[in-house]
Amino acid sequence: LSDGEDFELLLPPPASVAEQMLQDQPLEVPITRIGQITEQAGIRIVDESGAARDLTLAGYEHGS
Repeated sequence: LSDGEDFELLLPPPASVAEQMLQDQPLEVPITRIGQITEQAGIRIVDESGAARDLTLAGYEHGS
């Protein structure tokens, strides 16, 4: 999650649109749900059991 060389397009549609896109798969590349935007501040990872933990930001800082 921090090497900066993996590129994917992130698309945050409304939940109802996201569900339809996941079903229809309208693009030439697969659409995969990777998370959701909430009102809660911060970035968290939720594991298979449902346990959440804060994600520590890491990686290269351009211009530092």
